[in-house]
Amino acid sequence: KLKQTETKPGPLTRPMFVSFFPEPGLGPWAGGNWPTYWGEPDIPLTPDQEERYRAFERAFVVGARAVKKEWPNAKCLMPHGDPQFPLPFLRRSAEVRALIDGMAVDIACFERLPEEQWHQVSLHRLYSTVQEFRNAGVTNAFLPMYEGPCVPGKPGAMTRQAQADLMMRNSLILLAYGVDIQLGGFAAAECANYWGEQHYGSGMCHRMPVVMPEAAYAAFATLSRHLNRKNFTRWLPTGSLSVYALQFRHYKTGELTHVLWTVRG
Repeated sequence: KLKQTETKPGPLTRPMFVSFFPEPGLGPWAGGNWPTYWGEPDIPLTPDQEERYRAFERAFVVGARAVKKEWPNAKCLMPHGDPQFPLPFLRRSAEVRALIDGMAVDIACFERLPEEQWHQVSLHRLYSTVQEFRNAGVTNAFLPMYEGPCVPGKPGAMTRQAQADLMMRNSLILLAYGVDIQLGGFAAAECANYWGEQHYGSGMCHRMPVVMPEAAYAAFATLSRHLNRKNFTRWLPTGSLSVYALQFRHYKTGELTHVLWTVRG
């Protein structure tokens, strides 16, 4: 069945990975933050949650082994969903640790500040995700952005300038956590159907057939031009809790680029 739906390489396609489980969950606590990162003991799984854990673990191990046997270079990602979902599997399952290559990140963000700390829909929750992959021996986890961050710019949501500001800051913070394939973050044009009438229907251009560039379009052009072929190296201290700075380095020449911003723009 996988062979029947296999995507072939082409001018616009680069098949690289298989993602397991769309937006799964183990329990209501799993969408927040793990207590061990606050100095408290883990929340034990209920019998029902333990049963779900075992089912997901078994399905991933069976599926990932089959994928790697047929496509040795394919990366197996679990899940397409919340960045906290892989944590119990990375801690508890040696079989999962031997097969998993990363996860397909799904964080919607919407109008939230990109810099907000460990709330439920927060980019910084990727901190514990990256740490857990490293602790599991996956030192270079593959973390493509599969869905989000969606920043709407229609009436009733963000102004067009605020939309541009948040989209770029979301992108920069994602890059800092190793999310350097951001397929889900920058829709070219807004949707015109029901999807476009809600928070998800954001884009850098007005909906078709107008396709008028918005402020986010110019901001993205500037961001991609300055960071072209440059990899994130480190956060820089600024002496301020509202001023942020990141350093990027050209992969070949070593040229440095520094990006600075505030929570006000």
